[in-house]
Amino acid sequence: QAGMRLVADIGGTNARFALLSDSGSIDHQMILACAVYPDITTAIQHYLTQVAAPTIRQAALAIANPIAGDWVEMTNHQWA
Repeated sequence: QAGMRLVADIGGTNARFALLSDSGSIDHQMILACAVYPDITTAIQHYLTQVAAPTIRQAALAIANPIAGDWVEMTNHQWA
């Protein structure tokens, strides 16, 4: 699984995660309830543990919230 990419859609209620392979296949889709995790890092770590912690070389996280420089703060959840 070397070379896998983490992709995610982060919402106020759920965070949807998957792995994107070099060939373009999307695998190991999982939905996690945001309220269960104190921060996004913990949610990502839990997801990677559930999918046997592959080596991630790139990630793309989609989140519909304001961005100020390098800071993203959710308006509908406590994650920042």
